Amino acid sequence: MLKRIAILSLALGLLTQCSGNRKPEQLPIIATEKAEVGEAELSIALGKKAFQLILKNTSDEDIVVDKKLEYMVEMVLYDIYGNKLTPSISPANTIVDDETRGSFAQRMVVLKPGQSVIRTIREGDTIYDYEYHHGREGASSISRYCYTCPPVHQIARIRLEYGEMIWNAPLVDVKAGLYDYPMPDNFFRGTISLHPRWARPGEKR
Repeated sequence: MLKRIAILSLALGLLTQCSGNRKPEQLPIIATEKAEVGEAELSIALGKKAFQLILKNTSDEDIVVDKKLEYMVEMVLYDIYGNKLTPSISPANTIVDDETRGSFAQRMVVLKPGQSVIRTIREGDTIYDYEYHHGREGASSISRYCYTCPPVHQIARIRLEYGEMIWNAPLVDVKAGLYDYPMPDNFFRGTISLHPRWARPGEKR
C-alpha cells in the first residue's frame, strides 16, 4: 500500500512539473524600488544565466498591468565600463508587429494586493521592445524591434524605468485605440526608477 502511494505521488509530481502551470522560479532580488505613491514596487532579481523584472502590487486595491512587462517599461543594459549592451533601433532589428486585439487584451492582467508579475529574461533570449514616435499634426508611428540578451555575466548595470514619463509610454494607449480596446481605469501608470549596479572594472561578480 505504501509503495502504491509513493508511485502515485511520484506520478503526480511529474504531472505537475509538465503541466506548465508552475510559477517561474524566483531568482535572488538585488534591488527594489516603490512607486512614488506606493501602489506597487519594482524589483530586479539576478542569477548566473538570467535576470528578472518583478512588479508587485503593494496597494490595497486591484491593479492591472501588462503581464509581459514590456509596455510602460524602458530597460537599458550596460557593461562594467558603462557601455550600452542594448542596441539602438535600426532597420536590421525592426520586425513585424503581429499584435491583435485579442493578444493585446490577454496581456492585461489583474494583480490583487500582494500579487506579482515576473518577466524572466535568459541570456540568448530574444528581447522585444517598441519605439514610439509622435510626429507633427497628430501623426504617430510605432516600431517593434528585437535583440538578443547578451551573456548575463557581461551585464553590470540595468537602468529600469516604469511609468508615463518614459519615452514610449503613450504607445499602450495608442495601441488600445487602434484595437478599440478600453483600457481599465486601474491600469497601473505609476512612476518607478531602478538603476542597480553590481560590478565595476576590476571587480568580480
